[in-house]
Amino acid sequence: MDEIRAFDKANYEWFLPQGRKSSYTVSFTVCGKCNISSKLLPLIPASITIGICCDGKEIVLAEKEESGYKLPKSGSLRDPNLTRAIVERGISLPARYQMKQLEDGVWVGTLCDPPQAAGVTKKPIPKRPRKSGLAAMMPVE
Repeated sequence: MDEIRAFDKANYEWFLPQGRKSSYTVSFTVCGKCNISSKLLPLIPASITIGICCDGKEIVLAEKEESGYKLPKSGSLRDPNLTRAIVERGISLPARYQMKQLEDGVWVGTLCDPPQAAGVTKKPIPKRPRKSGLAAMMPVE
């Protein structure tokens, strides 16, 4: 135990922290809102149109001068028709799209995998359940 071994880097597996993921996202909530991330919001035009692919796995944000969506400072739009269109294409909500900019200023988003819910583990029923619980502490009338 007091013996000192020579340190050999080849005997170890080395780890570095993972890089931060890009936060250029657009998400659709169950309550009918479309949320554009705060980092993406200043990069897209103030008036946009949103296109949804036929299978719902891609969306496009493109500039639309006259009749497009006017983006508020919060980056949240409420349009139940837009959310309904995504659900009708078989996408479950909430849905998140990772956005990338093309060379002509159009943003294309790809559907991210939904987060996996942690499995709920049930506590096993004790072999000897408690016999005196809350009822034993209550005053007798």
